Amino acid sequence: MKKQIITPFFLILFINYSLFAFEDPIRQQFIDNGVVPLSSLKRIHHSTQEIKLGKLLFFDKILSGNKNISCSSCHHPTLASGDALALPFGEGGKGLGRQRQQGDSNVVPRNAPDIFNRGFPDFEIMMWDGRIAITDEKGIISPEPGLNGHKSRKVKILEPIRSTLGLQALFPLTSHDEMRGHGDENELSRAKDNFELWSKIEQRIRSVNEYVDLFKDSYPDIHNSKDIHIGHVANSIAAYETFAFDASQTKFDLYLRGEIELNEFEREGADIFLNKGRCISCHNGPFLTDSKFHNIAVPKIGPGKKFNDDFGLFLQTQKVEDIYKFKTPPLRNVEVTGPWMHNGFFSNLKSLIKHHTAPQESFLDCLESPEKHVKSPLLLESLDRNPRTNQLRVDLVDHILLNVEPLNDIEVEQVYSFLLTLTDLSFESKDLIPDKVPSGLPLD
Repeated sequence: MKKQIITPFFLILFINYSLFAFEDPIRQQFIDNGVVPLSSLKRIHHSTQEIKLGKLLFFDKILSGNKNISCSSCHHPTLASGDALALPFGEGGKGLGRQRQQGDSNVVPRNAPDIFNRGFPDFEIMMWDGRIAITDEKGIISPEPGLNGHKSRKVKILEPIRSTLGLQALFPLTSHDEMRGHGDENELSRAKDNFELWSKIEQRIRSVNEYVDLFKDSYPDIHNSKDIHIGHVANSIAAYETFAFDASQTKFDLYLRGEIELNEFEREGADIFLNKGRCISCHNGPFLTDSKFHNIAVPKIGPGKKFNDDFGLFLQTQKVEDIYKFKTPPLRNVEVTGPWMHNGFFSNLKSLIKHHTAPQESFLDCLESPEKHVKSPLLLESLDRNPRTNQLRVDLVDHILLNVEPLNDIEVEQVYSFLLTLTDLSFESKDLIPDKVPSGLPLD
């Protein structure tokens, strides 16, 4: 996305925040690290019609190969935009949330991340390994080479897409384990490439009269069913997600705006976050993520992405120094979006706080007592106990986390208390679940 040029308005905004912070060193430290209230950021406008259409598409299993899973199966509004599982059961699974059963599905190798605040134009990099992004330097980055770079903006399906979130919405559809299906079992799984698959999804949508009318209402360039393409589908889903999963009115954001103050226990936690715990080193900027990649020695569970392991960023860059590095997650609503980390290993947020301040020691403890963190017997069986790969995880821990002074129990409670100020549950009061979808397929 294009970087914003600093205008007098934003200069005045920064000065105002600095004035708020003048009497509050905690607030000033956050501002110095680029942490500003989300209400100050530029937003993308999505029409009411786009949001309504996206809501239906988000819940409609017509987008999946075997018509048995929707976007909402892994990112449900009642589950804080996730699925409450360490690792998802994708296409072929049965049920929702913690009651979801594996059925005929494979275990998806990475945790289904929350999608709060992903619709901002400044949220440029997505996925645990950064494989989907829109940046000034490289243009579009995605698993589909035919879309990538700067010239790819001429590709028709990209024209309606206005955010990285919209770009991301194209790709769960292409994943065999997530939504596509396997082998020869449906017309999507049989598609020879992504473009053929997207074309077949377009054909499904065009065959539903109610969808055709909704697309006409949402996009001025759509005059008949043939004008509908997958870019419109992806942008509509992103419009709904942006509206549904906005978490910009947290206590912390109000504090940054100078409207309220943190209590003493929260302030102590914020101070540790900024200083002793060094959390701000990676959790900085407006979204409390540096959008970079780090190895923090998370034990391996699940099937792995390749060779029964998950090498993280290395799978994209092929650089040895990127082995076991994963993207820093943003933190708003972290209280309600567990299990945490790229494979959902941690089911307790306080344990995860402790892990960050002593990752190498914590890693060994996790191997000795994994049941304290992982609640699924299936995933416990997949724990990697290979001494060679585990030693590599320890040896490659990010230098930022080395020599951090461990926190005592009270300090962990204080940091936890601060993290609770990042919660915004306003999404729970929105009308986010349709009664039915145009395809007539059942909801989860």
